[in-house]
Amino acid sequence: MATTKRIYVFATCILSGIAALFTIISLATEQWVVSDSIQLVEGTNDQMSQRNRVRYGLFQGTYFQTTPSTFTFQLSMTCSLKENICAVLCTGDSEILSALYQGQNGSQSDPMLKCPVIHRVSTYRNRPITYSKESMASRTFINCGVWVSTIIFLVLSLAFGVLSSALALFNTVNNPVQVFLSIQGLYIYNAMALCGSVIALASWGIMHPFITYHNVAIYYTITGQMSSDKVAYLGYSYWINIIPIVFYCGSITVLYIRQYLLSKDPGHKIVEREDNADPVIYLY
Repeated sequence: MATTKRIYVFATCILSGIAALFTIISLATEQWVVSDSIQLVEGTNDQMSQRNRVRYGLFQGTYFQTTPSTFTFQLSMTCSLKENICAVLCTGDSEILSALYQGQNGSQSDPMLKCPVIHRVSTYRNRPITYSKESMASRTFINCGVWVSTIIFLVLSLAFGVLSSALALFNTVNNPVQVFLSIQGLYIYNAMALCGSVIALASWGIMHPFITYHNVAIYYTITGQMSSDKVAYLGYSYWINIIPIVFYCGSITVLYIRQYLLSKDPGHKIVEREDNADPVIYLY
């Protein structure tokens, strides 16, 4: 019965709930990709050698500029499903994304001027936009399919995690007979949440060494004005997904321990009738 060893069921409720909470944190924070050393490439008009920084999550991010002026810009993930590309640009910069994909120079003014400014220290000094033909030929974008699948699997993991936590709490005070509401259902929902987190972690983790590790896909690195080659790393928003994986495994383990303890309890032995027994006996 579900109410037997209910402390184990309640522990599953806590573990699944905490796992879902960390998934929310991962989705909401801006530390999936971090680079603290984005440098102006050789040949640009600005000779300053100070380094700029960028960090972003699955939806938005922040660009900290020190050269040629000190600004902090708000960025957003901008994607094109048709071209299967994404870049971290200013809000509503889909036209610039298309122009970058097609190799066009676009406007001669700096499009970063349109970004929402979070912090300003000095007056913005606009510089002529220079493009490297080599960099435009080898332009790199975030894979849109990976971005979409990462979000989908994280949301599915979150949904099944919340469902598992709620049903575990329900099973501490009730004995549902339906499989999808019972202890057997908790195995399924925790396993689904676990798979969602693993697939999301693997998808983004496999993409990183091939794309974002070499190019963080902001406007300046795509056009070749700045370089982030081999200086970007996965931030805590990515690695925090290991915690839900551990907790979902813990939930399943707790349920198995409960099942094992019940199987060893003489008061909960399941008696099975023999198939060759006389069925007439069961009429009386």
